[in-house]
Amino acid sequence: MVKEDTMAYAEIIEILQYMSDEDYYKIPKEELNIFFENADSEYLFKYDPDKTPEENNIMSRTKEILAYLFEKYWANNSQKEFIAKYYDEKTRISKENVKDVNEIFNSNVDEVKEDDTQQPKNEETRLVVEETNIIKKILLKIKSFFFKN
Repeated sequence: MVKEDTMAYAEIIEILQYMSDEDYYKIPKEELNIFFENADSEYLFKYDPDKTPEENNIMSRTKEILAYLFEKYWANNSQKEFIAKYYDEKTRISKENVKDVNEIFNSNVDEVKEDDTQQPKNEETRLVVEETNIIKKILLKIKSFFFKN
């Protein structure tokens, strides 16, 4: 097992201690057992529910696992739809960006092939990527579980 995964499982176990019993028991025992059986017993991680995930220095692998758990077990239907739409949109944008980059690359190669003596054109091309961090949104939602009024 990868060391990063075993450390992430240890962090997951610590974080799950702060969840409500209702949310905790939505995770199947088989998956919980994977965390407990494979967690790095020497890795010490203390979670502070009053701090953000960044302030707690949660590993990115742990965030990925929490995002998976949220989507699979804790998200309601509208949240699952939002996540699905987000990933669909992200995939579509990613594919469009790859096409755009390929078109830019191919057009530049064609220009150079046409006339090797011609000076390259100084065209500035900017690729704007809108960053929406779904993991951060999911972690904030998970944190809201800890502080239910």
